[in-house]
Amino acid sequence: CVSIVSEAGLANGARAIALWNGDIYLGGNFFFTRGGVDYNFIMRWDGTEWYPLGTGMDGPVKSLRVIDGQLIAAGWFTYADTVLANGLARWDGEHWHRVHDVPNFYIGGGPNLIQDVAKFQDQWYIGGNLPLASDLARWNGSVWEIVGGGFGGPFAQVNKLAVHDDRLYVAGSFDRCPPYGSPANPGSGVVAWDGTTWDGLGGGTCGSAAAEVLSMTWWNDQLHVCGRFDRIGDVQGGKLA
Repeated sequence: CVSIVSEAGLANGARAIALWNGDIYLGGNFFFTRGGVDYNFIMRWDGTEWYPLGTGMDGPVKSLRVIDGQLIAAGWFTYADTVLANGLARWDGEHWHRVHDVPNFYIGGGPNLIQDVAKFQDQWYIGGNLPLASDLARWNGSVWEIVGGGFGGPFAQVNKLAVHDDRLYVAGSFDRCPPYGSPANPGSGVVAWDGTTWDGLGGGTCGSAAAEVLSMTWWNDQLHVCGRFDRIGDVQGGKLA
């Protein structure tokens, strides 16, 4: 651990962590210089020392996943080292590589705001604030396409993806209920996708003052979610369900 007030501190916060090939990889909003070495949004811990991954990214890393034995980084970056990645990149231990040539889904020329990545039914999925992909896209083997109509509304965003029992679970700030939700959305806060149809999971956070689910995990074969909601499944209660 390091002090957030020191030169080496993570003053801007870590957002993702993964174990790959015996080392720990940390990604986030941080960037700093230590001992003449730049650490830009991602770094590696071998049990003794921290190391950069090339020159790192030019924007925050929001998710680190091990998919098919590969270390995958997703986030709000355009370049991974010198590689044009558009928010999704693969690290081979020495160099960064593009993953399925992700296009720019963001209106206005900014970086893709990818929050998470998953592989489901042998297809790659990315979620985030991606207006031109309605916040959720998948690689069908030829092109990236919108999934199941995607998500809309003034506050829509996908935050996390999880695969369990042949369903893809999607958590975010989307809503289908008044006054801010869009009736075209498949649910509120958290939904499941079986590859063809959506399941609204009992209405999700419909009726909550803030419909957002920030994270989720499966434990004892039950889905646990946390976020800013104060109602979920038509039951009053806040932030954890």
